[in-house]
Amino acid sequence: MRASHLPACAAVMLTGLSALPAQAMDLYLNGFADFRTVATSAEKSWLDGGLGKTRYGGDDKSGSVTGKFAEADLMGVWKVAQGLDVQGQVRIDPDQKTVFDVIESYARWHPGFTRDITIKVGAFFPPISLENDGPGWTPTYTLTPSAINSWVGDELRTIGGEINYTWHGDMGRVDLFGAVYGWNDPAGVLLSLRGWTFNDRPVGLLDRPRAPDALTGAPGQPPIRLDMYREIDDAPGWYAGATWQLPGLPRLSIMRYDNNADPTASRVQVAWNTRFWSAGLEQRLPYGFVVMSQAMRGVTIIAATPDSRSTTEFESAYVLLGYDWRDFRFGFRVDAFGTAERGPTDRVNYSEHGKAEVLSAAWRATRYLTLTGELLNIDSNRPLRTALDQPSDTANRQFQLSVRLSI
Repeated sequence: MRASHLPACAAVMLTGLSALPAQAMDLYLNGFADFRTVATSAEKSWLDGGLGKTRYGGDDKSGSVTGKFAEADLMGVWKVAQGLDVQGQVRIDPDQKTVFDVIESYARWHPGFTRDITIKVGAFFPPISLENDGPGWTPTYTLTPSAINSWVGDELRTIGGEINYTWHGDMGRVDLFGAVYGWNDPAGVLLSLRGWTFNDRPVGLLDRPRAPDALTGAPGQPPIRLDMYREIDDAPGWYAGATWQLPGLPRLSIMRYDNNADPTASRVQVAWNTRFWSAGLEQRLPYGFVVMSQAMRGVTIIAATPDSRSTTEFESAYVLLGYDWRDFRFGFRVDAFGTAERGPTDRVNYSEHGKAEVLSAAWRATRYLTLTGELLNIDSNRPLRTALDQPSDTANRQFQLSVRLSI
């Protein structure tokens, strides 16, 4: 089954659920429209085929100041029956492949015999992020998520099933979870070819993100588009992890992820074997402060032919300090990131390393209006830039003023 067939499969599943009694059903909707004024540095954004690290960028010669319709998102929860609901998110964005795209679509079930187990089936984000717990998988204390969670939004989606078991005892709360999934064999391709980025626009299930134009080899060549959600080797991937929290102490989490892809397999695209460890810590402090920290380390491998084998080790970490005061919310985060690639010797190496800082302030003026200002600074070294006659060391800066209207 190809990723393009997933919406039809989901429709069949949801149609079957509609046979349940109508009186048990309740539908809850919420959403937002986001408009922005953006000032950026010169480097072209990766979304436009450049090597820039931010969502918005210039033309590789000068920066820009523009007004943007960032997106409009609609999230829904359909209470089908006691213990069973269906959730989904649809995004409108003129810059994606289709004007309407699906970000998540899944069913969640609490079996009647116990409230300690939760089962999810469909397409959804793996439980990696600590910071993205706002509406529509948005970060709470910044506009732009960390390098780690920007990548999760771009390349990872659980298209399968997940089970979570919650235990409460004298040692606090423990959650154990695991999943089996498919249609994510290309995961790792963007991280290797493009490197780490910072953007708040997760790739939708129908979208085809653009690889750097520097990889096409010659001017005038059409851009390389990638399907992120495709089954290539017919082998399922998996992840498993745990979180633990005792009142007054930090919430700790750890997770092992392995898409179990065969790096020699090819079906329209080549599979990337991607696996990593992720660990996180979150501590609520007095007076409205919160500290979050997360680290990730892993590897992605492609080997379509013996001569083209490439291994990319990747790692990233961040520390975030958040503060809530009345109708205001502030966030400051520091990121470090890097990749180390061992590939063919006849081309520029794709490795990189860098750091970033972001400062954000938000004001919830009314129930329906939130204003957010954010300044993002990224310093990175990437030798691939020399293919575009650019210095390998480059600073990306982006200021955004967001006007978000909520329903």
